[in-house]
Amino acid sequence: PIATSVTCGKCGTVNALHRKKCKECDDYLHQYKAPEHTGQAKCPNCSERVAADATLCPACKNPIYSQNKQTNALIAVVMFFVMFIGLYYFFTAFTEHEADRQMQKYQKQADQEYNRMMKNIQRDLDQLK
Repeated sequence: PIATSVTCGKCGTVNALHRKKCKECDDYLHQYKAPEHTGQAKCPNCSERVAADATLCPACKNPIYSQNKQTNALIAVVMFFVMFIGLYYFFTAFTEHEADRQMQKYQKQADQEYNRMMKNIQRDLDQLK
């Protein structure tokens, strides 16, 4: 027997074999692939058709991230550099802060030693009088 109809995989409507889209839900029938220029894509979570530039699926409300490998690679590289720069500034600020604390500690020790020496000198001068 020769098939004269095709059933829509989405809504189950029986369509004539010559149709590219379902007459009921307007979804592409299984024997045809959606043309690239339609500006539509499938939601990776629920497989509903959404606009190609959609960031949120209207059916399941889940976010839709880019499926383009080049875009994802570019985003990954940018994120790596942003994290690297952030970590660099964090550790630079931390080490500078630590260096300042060490410098203050040494300055305090030097001041104490200076004051001790001045007291000794003053005592020695008082004894010479």
